[in-house]
Amino acid sequence: MRGASAKIDAVRVASTGAPASLGDVTEPVELIVLVRRDESTSPDIPLSIELHLAGEVDTTLVARLEPPVPVIAATPFRVAVSPERGALPDGRYAAQVRLVTASGRVLASSIPVPLVVRTGR
Repeated sequence: MRGASAKIDAVRVASTGAPASLGDVTEPVELIVLVRRDESTSPDIPLSIELHLAGEVDTTLVARLEPPVPVIAATPFRVAVSPERGALPDGRYAAQVRLVTASGRVLASSIPVPLVVRTGR
């Protein structure tokens, strides 16, 4: 039996689906995240997948997993960059994925990975 885990599995350009680099984000990207709940965690309790971006502006994107929660789940998060409304401004960020219970308990957390937004705006 394996424990809970969370990771960023892929990064792609939101408009085309082409692979993208976190080191030079110049247009909106989609981060595909993968989480695994521990098999001892009941599938009957809702969980959330959070993508936390810490940097020039701190923000957290959330996707809910409703019961029955699968052991393994993947979800895309679209990260908008300037000049889109509500987008991340240029700067350096740390992106981290977390699997969280409704009470706020973190079941799994990925290592923070650097993300650099450079739109020139």
